[in-house]
Amino acid sequence: GQQAPKAGTVVGTPLPSTSTAPSEPSRRDGMIEVAAHELERLRSRVLEMEQKCTEHVELSDRIARLQKSLEEANSRAQELEECKRQNDLLERMKEAAREGERLEDEERERVRETERREEQTMRLKERAEYAALQKQVEVLRATKERKPPALDPPSSKGLSIETYSSEAQPQIVPSPDIWSTSERKMSTSS
Repeated sequence: GQQAPKAGTVVGTPLPSTSTAPSEPSRRDGMIEVAAHELERLRSRVLEMEQKCTEHVELSDRIARLQKSLEEANSRAQELEECKRQNDLLERMKEAAREGERLEDEERERVRETERREEQTMRLKERAEYAALQKQVEVLRATKERKPPALDPPSSKGLSIETYSSEAQPQIVPSPDIWSTSERKMSTSS
């Protein structure tokens, strides 16, 4: 495809008109291509930086949300701790109330036991007093029965039927003049 040299020219020597013309466009094309590659690289770098910035913003938002959640969790934990403390205090108060009720029950039981003992003592005392009174009554009855012997029949002078039946009715006490009459009879008969 080479062209034949024209007449009057030396072979191998470039022509003056074509010495720089073919290389200038190719050099510009090369520079444009290099600039285009560099621009593409810069564009890619910018996109990468934008992506990183977006990720950084998202990460910052996530960190802020996590920090807020952590603060809420800490606040909730403090509330739970306060609730636990109040529950412990309430349990101690309930335990103290149960202990107080138990002591009150024991005190009431002691009072009832004391009342039972006092009532039992009172009953024993009343029984003893009743037995003593009964014994006194028996002694009085025995003493009354040991008085002078039976009087004369009802036909005796100065004696009434009620007086004669005094043994059957020990509550009737003869009058003093009857005793004096019987004593006179006994003295005269002796």
